[in-house]
Amino acid sequence: MDIRLYQCFAADHRVSMDIYADRVGDGLRQIGHTVQQFRPEAWLERYKNNRLAMRWLRYVEYPKQLARLRANDANTALVHHVVDHGYAHLVNAVDASRSFISVHDLIPILAWRGRFGSQHKGRKPVLALHSAKKLKQFGRLIASSQNTADDLVRELDIPASQIEVVPLPLAKDFIRCADAQIEKIRSRYGLSTDHFWILVSGSEFYKNHKTVLKVFNRLKAQGYPVKLLRAAKTGLQDSPFASMDADDISDVARFEKQIAAFNKNPDYDYLGGQIEEFNEVTGKKSLRIVPLNHAEIVKFAKFRFPMNNVTSMYKKKTYNMTVGYDDERGYEDFKLFYKFLEVGAKFLNLEDTLVYVRTDENRFVRYSGIQYFRNEKDFF
Repeated sequence: MDIRLYQCFAADHRVSMDIYADRVGDGLRQIGHTVQQFRPEAWLERYKNNRLAMRWLRYVEYPKQLARLRANDANTALVHHVVDHGYAHLVNAVDASRSFISVHDLIPILAWRGRFGSQHKGRKPVLALHSAKKLKQFGRLIASSQNTADDLVRELDIPASQIEVVPLPLAKDFIRCADAQIEKIRSRYGLSTDHFWILVSGSEFYKNHKTVLKVFNRLKAQGYPVKLLRAAKTGLQDSPFASMDADDISDVARFEKQIAAFNKNPDYDYLGGQIEEFNEVTGKKSLRIVPLNHAEIVKFAKFRFPMNNVTSMYKKKTYNMTVGYDDERGYEDFKLFYKFLEVGAKFLNLEDTLVYVRTDENRFVRYSGIQYFRNEKDFF
């Protein structure tokens, strides 16, 4: 079977979608299919910080490129797969009867409809709704979870028979904890060794608790000694929590090092470390080194962001004092740093490399240009 995967513009910086497309493509090739991966390109991408330009590229330029591509297609048996549901409007530019689309979540629509509680409601996601209306026209929809499939049926009235649930594949970067580390965790939290423990966390509407409970019940029915472990929020106001991007790789000892540093330096509120950036295509690697102690960090912040955000670990109590992120793009991480500074937080960076960050050749295109300069000028 000949399949073409339709990816996002590089300027969209949807790295997770690029990784998803690559892994879907690799998997299909391994079972004998011929796969093309199409990524649109346009000079307007240099204005990626301009929302109007990016909307034009997604909703006008991309369909035009596909129309030209289809006009030259000699293979009428080609199967079309759009990898991101945000591009569902592309169905008008391909053979809908031979098309698939991957749907990862409907969170903007669910939030607007109050499914996460009224406090999470945002403005009406007009463009997301526009794309969502096109989903029914695809031959098949691939949902990444049963919850997403249920949302498609309930929220968009899409027939369940049109949807296939295909969970995301396990990343090749996944590393199982060593037995010694598992025993250390069990000992720290008093977890008995005569049971398997299934961790359940979060109370958000979109958490896939239903599937977790189904798995739990099935394992119990098959005789496995399993118990549910609920991650509680009580008593954790001074406990740290970490952030990172889903497509990056944390060092296996990252959290152990950061927790130990917090225990050794209880007066600190915001703790990070060094990163190594790597390009999977070219093999290039580079380090981003940031200052270590509080005084150097504050001094460095006058000119550049003094933390590697993907290594950040904060104390929850201090984070709550900052009221968290603002609804602002481009400098939201740097702005959060200054909000920590305003409430009297203390900062520390470890000299260890804590996270390995994927990058690509388009990085400097994304972080350059007149609009980026203007945003930087306004911020400082």
